[in-house]
Amino acid sequence: MRRGCRASGVARRARPLGAVGWVALAALLLAGCADDVLGITWVRQERLVVVDGARLGGVLLVTGGEVLLAPGSRADGPVLLLGGTLTVDGLVAGDVLAPGGDLNLGPWAIVRGNLAAGGDFERHPEALIAGEVTIGAGWPAAADARRGGGWWRVLLQALATGAWAAAWARWAPRRLDRMADALRWRHLPVSVSLGLLVFVVAVVAAVVMAFTIVLIPASLLLLLLGAVAVATGWAALGAALAGAAARGPLPWLRERPVWAAAIGAFDVALLLGLIERVPVVGGSVALAVSVAALGAVALTGLGGRRFEPAFTLDGPDG
Repeated sequence: MRRGCRASGVARRARPLGAVGWVALAALLLAGCADDVLGITWVRQERLVVVDGARLGGVLLVTGGEVLLAPGSRADGPVLLLGGTLTVDGLVAGDVLAPGGDLNLGPWAIVRGNLAAGGDFERHPEALIAGEVTIGAGWPAAADARRGGGWWRVLLQALATGAWAAAWARWAPRRLDRMADALRWRHLPVSVSLGLLVFVVAVVAAVVMAFTIVLIPASLLLLLLGAVAVATGWAALGAALAGAAARGPLPWLRERPVWAAAIGAFDVALLLGLIERVPVVGGSVALAVSVAALGAVALTGLGGRRFEPAFTLDGPDG
């Protein structure tokens, strides 16, 4: 049989390729033009300083790193702080929602909208807030690696992911296998593209709902479902790695699929938790792996179907 690109002999199988192609194209466009198309400034691990006289339009989303709005600067808002540090010493024309992270209002800070803080919050007596102020809204700030308990959080997260993978391997092994197969090399570009699209759409939807007071519970539920989906993807990735190890240096794992999935998922979650703490690049690497895992879950419908592309390119795993 000739290796390389193999076309399916069934004409109707060409349809999934078109759908996947549009998904990949949309994901690339959203990733490359997020600031222009979605109007979102997303700060993950870097440091952003909005200097005197500068204006930051659209939504400001902070999930890590550090953001400083210097005196004389302006952010149109709304502002959503999920992690990292946000110091406001300028003008925020919209609402500020900070369910996580560290929020600091300096003496020159002006917030024309409402403010809700659930993480660490410090306000200078001269800071002005025109709208309502709610303290204790949202979830506590995520434990930082510099604080005590940060490493315990990583360990508990790894243990929980391992237990979650063991449950899948015990009661839904075929679904877990299908999701793991979607993370193999030949399917990885599609999983990454779809995962990126799902991630961007979910973040945008959560941000929009978060600034509608009535829909805050729906926003939190969406984030919770997203976290469960990512954890399921990590479990699938762990099962895939454990399967590779069983075919290689650890053949005893074949006789213990539940333990294999649990150990593999534990290792994945622990490794990602450690990588996330590497300055500059750690968060991006962990995010990329999580996006691929999320894509595998979406691509297989939570393992309900096996992904079969119309065209297959041979790769390292055949």
